[in-house]
Amino acid sequence: MDGFAAGQILAITGFFFAGILFAAEGRRRLGEGGSRHALLFLLLYPTAFYLLAMYSESLFLLLALAAFREARRDRPAAAALLGLLAGMTRLTALALALPLAIEAFSASRAPELPARSDRRALRRALLAGVAPVAGVLLWVFGVGLAAGEPGLFFRVQEAWQRGTSPLIGVWRFVELPFARIVHGQTLDHPTLLLDYANFFLFGGIAAFQVRRRRFSDAAWTAGALLICVATGTAASLSRYVLVVYPAFYALAEIFQSLPRLRLAWWIGSATLLLAAEAAFVHWRWVA
Repeated sequence: MDGFAAGQILAITGFFFAGILFAAEGRRRLGEGGSRHALLFLLLYPTAFYLLAMYSESLFLLLALAAFREARRDRPAAAALLGLLAGMTRLTALALALPLAIEAFSASRAPELPARSDRRALRRALLAGVAPVAGVLLWVFGVGLAAGEPGLFFRVQEAWQRGTSPLIGVWRFVELPFARIVHGQTLDHPTLLLDYANFFLFGGIAAFQVRRRRFSDAAWTAGALLICVATGTAASLSRYVLVVYPAFYALAEIFQSLPRLRLAWWIGSATLLLAAEAAFVHWRWVA
């Protein structure tokens, strides 16, 4: 089969099953109405069309949803396997390590024992948390070894102006928007505004999740942002945060008692979605 066709079929299939798991998790968290609202926040997001494009978004979303479901059911081996596979799809899967460990620990912890003394729960948390990291490492070095160049991944990141040092990356991430403004290039790079707007939006969502004591969700949201910052560029940030699915449940909660603002958000988001998709199919850079 043609590689593009195979990738497209995989993306659409992953999107279908990810949608089923997303809705089921939404009902568990928010009830039927809240689940529908969260699904609309996801599907109308400005970069949601990537879930149906030949990218790894829908596959990663499916694996992440399944991994957390297994962790909550106290099945750490299954959660670890799914986390390993998720790690082999993208670098930002590193952000899954801590939240998966938190979920696995919470599901298996014996309530009569102090948290630090429950060695069984700690072992299960370690298994689930290490798996995404192992998957990312397999991907990073496996691709290079397969191509005959073990450091290929890092050379490619440099070509995309991504820093291989977190400190350099943070400096580049902060310096870039100011450089664009100083040189009057802001209007020439409209996606830059979308990327940094996403950074502040998801930073606010992470704070909301902490206030609601949803520490697993907050760890994933914040971790995804920190990984992008460490790379030194906001390029594609609006696509990377699309798969941080707990954020869309948070948006449904935030707008629960604000139906007019919620509708305005959906209309504005859908407008940006149409504009971004139109640009994408005309070979313009979006994310």
